[in-house]
Amino acid sequence: MRTELDSILPQKLIITGGKQRRFDYDMKEWSGYVGAKALQLSFKPDLSVREVIDYSSPKECLPEDDDASITFKSGTRRSQNLWVATQTEALCFSTDDFSLQQRISHPVFNDVHHVYPTLDDTLLVTSTGLDAVFEFSADGEKLNEWSCTEMDIWQKFDPEQDYRKVLTTKPHAVHPNHCFEYQGKYWVSNMKKSQCQCLQTGEVINLDSGNIHDGILVGKFAYFTHVNGFISKVDMDLQKVVTVYDMNRVETGPKQLGWCRGLYCIDDDRFLVGFTRIRPSKMQMGMEWLKNRFYAKGWQGCLPTRICLFNSKTMTFDWQINLEEHDIHAVFSIL
Repeated sequence: MRTELDSILPQKLIITGGKQRRFDYDMKEWSGYVGAKALQLSFKPDLSVREVIDYSSPKECLPEDDDASITFKSGTRRSQNLWVATQTEALCFSTDDFSLQQRISHPVFNDVHHVYPTLDDTLLVTSTGLDAVFEFSADGEKLNEWSCTEMDIWQKFDPEQDYRKVLTTKPHAVHPNHCFEYQGKYWVSNMKKSQCQCLQTGEVINLDSGNIHDGILVGKFAYFTHVNGFISKVDMDLQKVVTVYDMNRVETGPKQLGWCRGLYCIDDDRFLVGFTRIRPSKMQMGMEWLKNRFYAKGWQGCLPTRICLFNSKTMTFDWQINLEEHDIHAVFSIL
């Protein structure tokens, strides 16, 4: 695994995700995970993996249901801080000793998918359960809110309800996922619309390769994972897709790559990509891209949850790490 990448790989990376409760056929995301986990990958002097956070949400931040999921979703690193989401919290950990520095939890938090600290020292929180993005001050005061649908948030949802106590609001209308900031504008990826949307202006960038998840900004380019195994590169100045990579061409066997989510850009050609083992129940969701290659039955029909080093020049996975061996069964962020 030791290659010329040594000179450009960071010394350490953080992986966020969750430990699965059990391998049931009809496992649901809102009840299937029993622990929020973070791993640290160290590349120097040799590759090593160790668990650095094992977190459980306090009862006051959880639904009353005993099986309510506890998992880390997507996060953002800023200097010595790791901001990361659980279903109902925005958490800040020190990357020095991984101690919890701050917790923000609010009644509008339901199925939170991402926390993003802005350049103005505020926080964008993607509350996927409300199909909305909220902006908070550093001390937890709600400053702004944006619906990711054509409908006002409170036309569909009750402003008096504590949505942290609601197990699920699915089905989501658009399923917003990941926020980023470019030239003073806030953008969010909307999975079901396969588009990136500007929160302030309503501008949209369409991505036609499938449902999108991450939106990772590198310079003037934003990189998006598509859950069906594609990566799209968007020129944010032109507001259009300039390159698409199809990772399904790498694996030609009968098993699915997995749910593609989690991305770290190493250089123009190489990416660390996360894949989560597909739940068999997703076969019932009308996802034709799954049906094309889901030959084996149940959990055996998919490759394990892992991260892969994708080389877009050679169209190969140069190496991979099985995360299930480290108690992460759903991967969200590579940071």
